Order: sequence, then C-alpha cells, then structure tokens
Amino acid sequence: MEKIYNVTLLNQYIKNLIEGDFNLTNVLVVGEICNLNKHYTGHYYFSIKDENSKISCMMFSFNVNKLKFDCKNGDEVLIKGYVSVYEKNGSYQLYVQQMEPYGKGKELLKLEELKKKLKAEGIFDLEKKKLVKFPKNIGLVTSKSGAAVQDLIHSIQSRYNPQIYVFPCLVQGENAPKSILNSLKNALDYQLDAVIIARGGGANEDLSAFNDEELVRYVSTYPLPTISAIGHQIDSSLLDLVVSASCITPTEAGVKSVPNKSELLDYIKSTNQYLSSLINRLVDNYTKRLLYLNASKGLQNPLDKYVTKLKEVEKYQLTINNLISNKIKSYINKLEVSYSKLNALNPYLLLNKGYSLLIKDDEIITTTDQLEIDDTIEINLKDGKVISKVIEIKKG
Repeated sequence: MEKIYNVTLLNQYIKNLIEGDFNLTNVLVVGEICNLNKHYTGHYYFSIKDENSKISCMMFSFNVNKLKFDCKNGDEVLIKGYVSVYEKNGSYQLYVQQMEPYGKGKELLKLEELKKKLKAEGIFDLEKKKLVKFPKNIGLVTSKSGAAVQDLIHSIQSRYNPQIYVFPCLVQGENAPKSILNSLKNALDYQLDAVIIARGGGANEDLSAFNDEELVRYVSTYPLPTISAIGHQIDSSLLDLVVSASCITPTEAGVKSVPNKSELLDYIKSTNQYLSSLINRLVDNYTKRLLYLNASKGLQNPLDKYVTKLKEVEKYQLTINNLISNKIKSYINKLEVSYSKLNALNPYLLLNKGYSLLIKDDEIITTTDQLEIDDTIEINLKDGKVISKVIEIKKG
C-alpha cells in the first residue's frame, strides 16, 4: 500500500531531501537583487533574478552585519549560501550567508573604497596649483590618434597662441595608467605653464585608467597646474578631484587653459583709454595746484615767513626758560623749609642748649619707669658721653 503523507510530513521530507543534497548546502549563485525588504528586525528579504527566473532569498541579521556594501534593487551580486524549505508554506528559498557585488558592481565598490581611503588621507584637500593667466607653453597628455588632441589644439589656437607640446600616451587599457604617468614625467623636462590630461568620450569603463591610485597620488603633488578633460558630463573620475581644474570635454579644457585673444585686445584697448584719461586728469590737477601755490603770499616772499616763525620760536623758548627757573626756585624754598623743620625735631641739637640725652639699650629714656637699680645708662652731652650706673630712682 502506498504511503500517505500529511502536508507537514511532506514538507519535512522535501526539506530533508534538499538539505541532504551537498550541492545545495554550499551553493554560489549570481543574480540581480529585486523586491528587497530590509526588515526592522535586521533581516533582509529579497529575490535574485536573471533573464528567465528568480528565487526567494533570506539573510539573517548577523550575516547582514558582515556586509561590506549597501545593497539595493538592481545590484548584480554573487551569493554564497544554502537552499532549504520553509515548512510553514512549503516554499524553498536561498538562505544567504555571504554576498558581494559582482561584475561592474564589484568595480564600483573598489572605486568607492579607494575614494574613501584617499579622502581620509587628505589627498583631495591638498592645495591645487593656480592656472597661469597668460601661458606661453602648454603640454597635452593624451592619445596622439584620438579626436581629443585635435579638439584641444583647435580650441587653444582659436583663442590664444601659446607653444603647444604633445606628450602621447595610452588613455584606456591595462597599460594606460603607467603610460600617462610616463608622459607627465616627460612633460617636466619642458618649461610648461600648464598640462592638460585629456581622453575624449567613450564608455564609462574607459575611465578606469584615471581612477588608478598611483596616477591620482602623483598628480595630487604635480609641480605644474593641471587640467583634466577625460569624459562627458555623466562620467567622473578620481583624477578630477586632484587637478587644478576639471572640464567635461577637451574643447572646454582648451578654453579654460588660455585667455580669449580678442577679449584680451579689447581689455588692453579699454585699459589704455582709461590710463590716458587718468594721466590727463592728473596733469590738469597738478597744473592747477602749481598755479595756485605760485600765486600764494607764502611762496612769494618765503624769507619773511621764516623770520616771523623764528621770532615765535624765540618767544616760546624764553617763556619756557622762565617757567623752569620759577619752578626750581619754588622747589628750593620748599626744601629749605622742610630742612628747618627736620632740624627742629633733631634731639641732638638740644644738647647745645645744656640738655642731655639718656640712652639705655639703644633706646632714649624719657621716664623713670624705663629704669631699674644697677642699670647702665649712657648720658650724651654736647661734647661727649658719660656711662653711669643707676644707684637710686626718685619719682615725682
């Protein structure tokens, strides 16, 4: 008799079959992400698809936390995981353990990581060399056979007339970064005022040479002003972030590198007119001033003015001398009065009048309370001193 399963048993049986297949326990799958749901729990629910099919996927939060990029719908990815059955509804799905960009997405991730690295080092913040207003010599680093070199030469020569030097190089392919580096180094042997690095149009993938780390670092410290012209408006590169000026096309770079000849002539003409007018006004103003000074009384007889000023100086000098003399006399009188007052307070002057001065232990005796029997005292007279001993003290 055939075995009868209920739904749960059948789903369990299918799950065991799938999980027992070694090929499905460690599988690598390439596909495009769609229907991505980043759940609040941290889990990711999504599908991956190709031109013909799609499969449901689930990624637990602990694996999500290991991702090195922010995935989104439309990303082409390489997934490592295992296939199992969700018993509750009988659907099978791919449980994702690891996921990374694939193909073009992988290259974009590498580029973004390099950009973050260089930015953290401050490479993009280094001071850029300023473009010269009137360059005499310009170097072009580009393919000698591409349209870019012709566009550059035409746009430069239509505006200005500097000497142009071409340093041919590869602009795409594996060897392009090294070729561009060599051309930039060769350009340093010439007395250049600026260097233009140009590519022209093409696909965005062709920009890979201008995202080369060694090339970007070299240009960031290049001793000459640099202009990049390596793509159309939708294209961009790391090189654009380290040059003195970045342009969309070679034609724009040519315009950026030199002044407009006709505009320059107009500027010179207008400047010449302005200077001529300014000189005429200055000459007119100074002529009027000279005429005015010539008519003034002070310049007609300068000796009289000198004598008058000299008399004023002598008058001020006499006044100052009198003030100083009076001040000195006043200070002398004040000193004499102070000296007299100090002498009046000098106890030794009283000795000339028959008084004596008693001293005990370097102190002047003014009362009997300061003395005791057998004290030795010093009696100062006008012509000397007497040393005595106290034998009796009488008060009152």
